[in-house]
Amino acid sequence: MDNQFYLVHKKILPDFIDDIIKIKDEIEEDGLSVSNACEKHNISRSTYYKYKDYVFKPIKNSTSKAIISFRALNVKGVLNSVLAVFAESNANIVTLNQDVPIKDYAFITVTIDISKINIQFDSLLNKIKNIDNIKKVELIAFEG
Repeated sequence: MDNQFYLVHKKILPDFIDDIIKIKDEIEEDGLSVSNACEKHNISRSTYYKYKDYVFKPIKNSTSKAIISFRALNVKGVLNSVLAVFAESNANIVTLNQDVPIKDYAFITVTIDISKINIQFDSLLNKIKNIDNIKKVELIAFEG
């Protein structure tokens, strides 16, 4: 199955998913440590770390953005291939950061506006994963 993302009602999810969202908010907004926030909500740290990168609170606005990081071999043309996928998909690049390559790997983080993309978001990620010399693709954040 190609679709990796679903929109589901929280009614069918385990109760602790709400707590994961609250913990993420408290860490970001209130500066709580992961340990303190997990203890406050009676959630184990391992449960928090297992789900934290896969649950997001919906945000209502006119744009949708995603932050994607990837690790690529430091060879000519890889970044250009990634940018071509974004262009073909009608994804608008908001920011792009590439660190100095270390041990032949370039670490790149891109924020894109996906409000007008012309393919499914998981298909966009798969296209990037399938580019030669891309070794890892990770969704860091999603706002939609």
